[in-house]
Amino acid sequence: LIAGILANGRLTATTAGALDRATSGTEYGALLAADEEGGQVQRYVGITGPIPSAQRQAHTMTTEQVRSMYARHGTALADWGVDVVFAPVADVGHGPGIGSRAYSDDPEVVSAYALAAARGYSDAGLLPVLKHFPGQGDTTGDTHYVLAAGPSIDELRATDLIPFRRITRRVDVGVMVG
Repeated sequence: LIAGILANGRLTATTAGALDRATSGTEYGALLAADEEGGQVQRYVGITGPIPSAQRQAHTMTTEQVRSMYARHGTALADWGVDVVFAPVADVGHGPGIGSRAYSDDPEVVSAYALAAARGYSDAGLLPVLKHFPGQGDTTGDTHYVLAAGPSIDELRATDLIPFRRITRRVDVGVMVG
């Protein structure tokens, strides 16, 4: 029994089509998930086209433009059978492993832009998954490669948890624990 598949790495139309066929019409409704933040983390970039990094979005676009962009992108992903999107990044700060994947060092900016992205994906019928609870924007290292420490619980409450709290109250999302 396969309950879901994660599309990882850069996909071609051939591999994306095979993933769509593998999850479509299955007896148990297997889900197809993909990392689609934009910028450097975009699995379907060769099929659906690029979207800018979160940092670039926050510097060059309004939140309504971001929502619209993610709605269009989400519709294109849904056409390829994607159900769940591991995005947006709700981390506050551009620490190791996050960099341009974060919208800002300001939790208000992160909340506004990540909410817009989540709503856009939701508008397209996808389930967005916020990353990386409780926040990796201010850790001591890149958790892909090392065991890292984050801020104290008081610092997390004052900064990093704000986007997660605000977004989960406004749109249905999943939350990825980092």
